[in-house]
Amino acid sequence: YNNTWTSVSFDGWDINDAKVVCQSQGCGMALVAVTDSRFGAPPNSTWLGNIQCTGTETSLSYCYINNSASNNTISSAVVGVICFAGNLNVRLVNGTDRCNGKLEVSYGTERGGVCNNYWNINHAAAVCRELKCGFALSVQGNYSLVEESVNKLLIGVQCYGWESSLSQCTITPWLQPSCNNSQVSTVTCSANSSLPIRLVNGPNKCAGRVEVYYN
Repeated sequence: YNNTWTSVSFDGWDINDAKVVCQSQGCGMALVAVTDSRFGAPPNSTWLGNIQCTGTETSLSYCYINNSASNNTISSAVVGVICFAGNLNVRLVNGTDRCNGKLEVSYGTERGGVCNNYWNINHAAAVCRELKCGFALSVQGNYSLVEESVNKLLIGVQCYGWESSLSQCTITPWLQPSCNNSQVSTVTCSANSSLPIRLVNGPNKCAGRVEVYYN
């Protein structure tokens, strides 16, 4: 800006602004709009402030920029972004084995639970496949360890049941979630690749009522 590299103030910075930065850098979608200067202090004492994007722009140049907010002494946080250009790391924790428990995802230094908004068995299926834990038995939001503060990061995931990993689902950005510990997703996988099935009370072994063995 004005022929010099400058930082951006956190004023008005949100996920739509981060989307434009990530897309313009070829770094995929935005996960976090950082507003806490976690990537270090700026190298100069001026900043560009009050950038307003809709999220559809191809560059910050096409966003509204309040020029009057520039050329000020840094007195507050400057912004950054965390983009998603790879795979999420997924694990189930605090269960009886690695194939059941609280769902936890991480990307880079960001780690946390998943809010169970609109979650269903399709989401659990993707997790179980990714962990090589067989098929999904259940997904629910009942993680309630009072003594643990659960950091919630991922709030919007859409899976259709065919995905082999959570990263293949449609993921919305990591924001400040509105769910509590009792709404953090837990997943139970079969831990085996096949479910025991039998047909009973039919005329032969290939017809009858379906029964499955589930412990």
